[in-house]
Amino acid sequence: MSEHLVSVKQGYVLAIDTSAGTTVAVLSLGEVLAELNYLEPMTHSERIGSAIEEVLAKAKIAP
Repeated sequence: MSEHLVSVKQGYVLAIDTSAGTTVAVLSLGEVLAELNYLEPMTHSERIGSAIEEVLAKAKIAP
């Protein structure tokens, strides 16, 4: 994941990185609730929608 840090007082952060492969994560108060990584480059456009749905489900968050 990125080295950029953001202070969040409450709520959730959906983090998405497609710079080399695809990583999607859900965080709350600095804690990673769910994360999904695909290492294959150049497939993020095919995977991003289902990856977001999957991490939201793993974190038990309704879209």
